[in-house]
Amino acid sequence: MLIRVLFPLLLLINWSCQKEPNSSLSPLQNILEQWESIPGNTDYLGSSYVSAGDQLYIVGHQNGQFPNLGWHVQGEMGGIWQHPIKLMDAYAFQISNHEQTVCLDQAVQFSNYPLGSKQDFQLSSLGLSAELYQIVAEGEPAAIIEIHLHNQTQQAFDGLLNFTGISDLRPVWLGARTNMLDQQDSSYFDKTLNAWIAKDQSNPWYAIWGSSLSPTGNQSSDCHTEIQGKIAQGGNNYAIQLERGASMVAQFYLAGSSKSLEEAQNTYLKTKTQVIQLIEEKAQKFQNLKNRSQVNLPDSKIQEAFTWTKYASEWLHFEVPGVAGGIAAGIPDYPWWFGCDQTYSARGLVHAGMPELAKRALESLVYFSEKNNGTGQVVHEVSTNGAVYNPGNINETPHFIASLWEYFQWTGDEELLRKAWPMVKKGLNWLESKDLDNNGYPDGHGMMEIQGMDAEMIDVIAYTQEAYAAAAQIALFLGEPLLYQDFQKKAEILQKKINTEWWVDHENSFADFRASRKKASSLLDAAIVRADTLNKPWSVKDLQAAKDALNTGNSNTLEPYAFYHNWVVNTPLETGAADSSKALLALRTAKRFTNPYGVYVTGIDRKKAAQDLAAFAALKAKEDFNYTGAVMTLPTGVQAIAACQYGQMDDALDYLQRMARSFSYAAPGSMYEVSPDYGMLVQAWNIYALAKPIVGFFFGIQPEAQHQRINLRPQLPSDWQNASISQLPIGDNLLSMEIQGNRYKIKQRKDWELRFYVPKGTQSVQLNGVIVAINTAYIVLEGKENSLELSP
Repeated sequence: MLIRVLFPLLLLINWSCQKEPNSSLSPLQNILEQWESIPGNTDYLGSSYVSAGDQLYIVGHQNGQFPNLGWHVQGEMGGIWQHPIKLMDAYAFQISNHEQTVCLDQAVQFSNYPLGSKQDFQLSSLGLSAELYQIVAEGEPAAIIEIHLHNQTQQAFDGLLNFTGISDLRPVWLGARTNMLDQQDSSYFDKTLNAWIAKDQSNPWYAIWGSSLSPTGNQSSDCHTEIQGKIAQGGNNYAIQLERGASMVAQFYLAGSSKSLEEAQNTYLKTKTQVIQLIEEKAQKFQNLKNRSQVNLPDSKIQEAFTWTKYASEWLHFEVPGVAGGIAAGIPDYPWWFGCDQTYSARGLVHAGMPELAKRALESLVYFSEKNNGTGQVVHEVSTNGAVYNPGNINETPHFIASLWEYFQWTGDEELLRKAWPMVKKGLNWLESKDLDNNGYPDGHGMMEIQGMDAEMIDVIAYTQEAYAAAAQIALFLGEPLLYQDFQKKAEILQKKINTEWWVDHENSFADFRASRKKASSLLDAAIVRADTLNKPWSVKDLQAAKDALNTGNSNTLEPYAFYHNWVVNTPLETGAADSSKALLALRTAKRFTNPYGVYVTGIDRKKAAQDLAAFAALKAKEDFNYTGAVMTLPTGVQAIAACQYGQMDDALDYLQRMARSFSYAAPGSMYEVSPDYGMLVQAWNIYALAKPIVGFFFGIQPEAQHQRINLRPQLPSDWQNASISQLPIGDNLLSMEIQGNRYKIKQRKDWELRFYVPKGTQSVQLNGVIVAINTAYIVLEGKENSLELSP
């Protein structure tokens, strides 16, 4: 233990003796530099980054500043968070000699790693350069910041390094609902810990920050800006002496607790004395994640986006002891749990080799929904203190049921299925109670949170049909045949009605909603005002034509309308409920509502002049992009899945390529919620948008883990001749597949039944070198390794 306690100080002494900068790596660097990294776009140094663990994360700007960020708690969504509390607004580094002082807040380069991040600084006036590394621990609410200083001159440097922390111990959004009330912070320097301790005066909330170095004095710097709230601060000066060309390394530590000083102190001491162990544990966790569902694709951009979206999903994995765990919706403004985000994400996570996180997401929804509602209704939004903001929109309950079934098919997790089954049955009853006119369609808000869009919504209906079909299969598996028959019949009836009562023939599209003509007229008026306000004359013209053609009499007959062309009109294609003839027409229509980065959330908001990258760039330079008129990753991913469902793999690839253009556009290693650079800088449902089309359709992997069976229907886009996926978890099995033209190599860890579905037009199949007869739609592969060669 003595060696670990002394290690950081010994590291500083040894590095101070180095004559050449970067002549070797610190242990932290040595771990980090073994990983891939992505340098940021220097045009976006003034935008956000996140370094995260499962109990703490840091949000600041890539240039090293910590400005006020976000709107849920105005200006407070950045900084250092240990949910359900915020610990600190910021930390700041300052370096001075006898003549001047420089703040480390103007980085010239930001780089992101799966494990953390790095900022590079050129301190020319001092003759120094510097790097800051940030790594947040896993399983502990703690972070390590390592600074590297290099003397770039031929003269010795004698000066001071200052590290200052600014606490802002305050509750998460909706804190008052659980009696979490923010009070003034106070801080003091603890000589035993050699660190600053801050406390909220009325709550057992603590933040601790310090260093391995011994300070020469306590002094706060003036480098931080835009600080607000009931803060406290504390800083130290540390003497620096660097011979010409020499370098040094020093580490700083952050820790906290929402429960007690003792817990905060223990975490701080563990972090300070076990730095390398903590980082190695994090590296091992991410190595396991990287190895799972590892893809090799002809499109390097999509491959990189797929891999890093797995990392980003883990960045959004929050464990809040005593509350829950799961995947948060997005950072910085939605760092808590949502019904829709977790159900979409769970379906992507299983395709990406992350079933444990998918399980945590679904478990948390069962827990919060039963605790808050008890009716089977799935919650919409829950803060990390357990406070439920919205008990649930209509779409989330059926989507949860379908997600639960898909999770079960991938994992065979009968325990969770049985635990959630009573809620599933209650949820379908609750859905039926929302059918206000008894026509088979629940009424209320779905994914589109547009004023007045609370009629019968297409995504609610498409996901309800999918939920009945899923619930029928659950009932069959759990031995309830009467319920199976009931749910299966309802699924079949609803699928037929979707294709007859929701299709708008003159639009070649499914409807946004069904409503009376009076209701439709009011929504159409609102759409015209929206399009006119957004200066979309082409949309106003189309909407006005629809207005002129609309019979606005007093008829109460409900009819389908496609005015907005919201992305949800494609959900019957996403679920596979649409008839093929209608689906192919709708896929063609959907192409009208895209830009180079994907699919518009609301079609009438499309920017007519932005159909290629050059036009989009010119337009973006002049217009303010925001949530109105947005292109988002989820609609784009849904459209890719919709194309896959109907065999349009080239179109699906086109949507994935559009989406991938926003990868690392502003935040290296991530895709923004709104493409290419607005909203949340990391977003949970991106894993669904990428992983399901690639793994579930391009590789065609469709498991039935409950039967120890895997169905294989690979269908690559025409431009892709070679691709592979390895170590994909399915239940307790691992599957790998390599495709080279018409040749397939398939391996599995267990001896499960593999059904390889033979593509139409195949003339012959060689299985392990022997020609086999094609008598059925699929060939059964036996054993752990198989090779096939198809002759078209």
